[in-house]
Amino acid sequence: MAAAEVRHRTVEVASGVRLHVAEAGPEDGPAVLLVHGFPELWYSWRHQMRALAARGFRAVAPDLRGYGDSDAPPGRDSYTVLHLVGDLVALIADVGQPRVFVAAHDWGAAVAWQLCLLRPDLVTAFVALSVEYHPRNPTRSPVQTLRAVCGDGHYICFFQLGECLSVTLVRSGLPGMTTTSLSAAAFPQCFPSGAAAFHERLCSSLLKVQRECCRGFDTVVTLGAWSIWKEKNSRVFNNCTQSWLTLLQLWRKRTPSGSLLIPRRPCFLDTSSKPGVAEAEFGRGDIKCLLKKFYGMRKAAPLIIPPGKTLFDSIDSDGTCPAWLSEEDISYYAEKFEKTGFTGGLNYYRCIDLNWELTAPWTGVPIKVPTKFIVGDQDLTYNIPGVKDYIHKGGLKACVPNLEDVVVMEGVAHFINQEKPDEVSDHICGKPSASAGKRRIPAEMPNLKPPAGRAGGNHDGALPLAGFAPCLPQTG
Repeated sequence: MAAAEVRHRTVEVASGVRLHVAEAGPEDGPAVLLVHGFPELWYSWRHQMRALAARGFRAVAPDLRGYGDSDAPPGRDSYTVLHLVGDLVALIADVGQPRVFVAAHDWGAAVAWQLCLLRPDLVTAFVALSVEYHPRNPTRSPVQTLRAVCGDGHYICFFQLGECLSVTLVRSGLPGMTTTSLSAAAFPQCFPSGAAAFHERLCSSLLKVQRECCRGFDTVVTLGAWSIWKEKNSRVFNNCTQSWLTLLQLWRKRTPSGSLLIPRRPCFLDTSSKPGVAEAEFGRGDIKCLLKKFYGMRKAAPLIIPPGKTLFDSIDSDGTCPAWLSEEDISYYAEKFEKTGFTGGLNYYRCIDLNWELTAPWTGVPIKVPTKFIVGDQDLTYNIPGVKDYIHKGGLKACVPNLEDVVVMEGVAHFINQEKPDEVSDHICGKPSASAGKRRIPAEMPNLKPPAGRAGGNHDGALPLAGFAPCLPQTG
């Protein structure tokens, strides 16, 4: 998209947080808010912006907080879904229209689903790409669910490691030393004066757990890792509850540096607060090559990182630039991520369980915004066990009663709006696409009569969403 066709500006959406916003099309045209995913930018909507602008609409595509030229607040807790939805609410207010049409992909879709849940009064209609809506499970958090379905190797579970961050094993070089002698003397830089007792109490507590469980510490030991261990060893854990409580008390009194030394035969483990394990993965090679590999994922299966493998070793792509991206496109992405890094985007993943806690008041509330869902059949998210049945056998429709259409594009992977730009643009605008390679699947639940005034199963003409027409009139 030619630079002259895009207007760039900055919008303050929260105290101290400004978003970079790209726009195209007439300023008085109906607004279409385009929300990107990970690891992307406003730029991932460049094709749709051109198409929308040509049809008389005002395309509004921000860099979300933590991305591109937008601000990146420090700290994971600044990236909850309430912050992200708040950003979009403020941006919609700045656009100056009472309601907008929304199209969103990947993490953008996850945020936009919550926008539809929390502020349906602002959304005329919604097209979600790749990521379907899942209602809040009151008994199990999302990360727990992913571990149960896909195991600890799922990439989202891996991204949680960002908080234990920069792990360094430090050998004492003093075999046979006792717990008492392995105190501040071994690592004076980590313990202020008088903190030896703290470390000795910590060691004593952990060694008690170790003796009672008859196992060494073979993994990174943080609160998160202990929680995982606790879940998998509940019987043993129940036998050493007091030691666990002691550990929690000691953690809360950890050293001012935020570091924690834990005995691990024959090493000590030092976990500091940043940067993260996931960040290190994205920073270990040429960023253009890594992005090409990430964007080139096509395996129709969840992204799982086997033991002993790295994230990028686990991706099926060979690193060749996908046909739907140019070297110029890759250079733009690389320039921005070289400046910002990936921590902002990764913090979205690290807030998943926190979001689950914060959204408890909306448990069981359906999303009533008129909606269309589009996904590629090679998309890794579509191929998570259980997702296809949930989408096509009534689960999604039950949670989104006004879900009018589900489109599965054959032979298409995750980055669908860039891989099939014309088809996605046509779907957003409600124009039927003549392109082959897609399946239109009615979104109605089995045996559910279609809403009055609309023939059931008629998905061959223009988009049959009542809510879409007012938002996207045929402006010529």
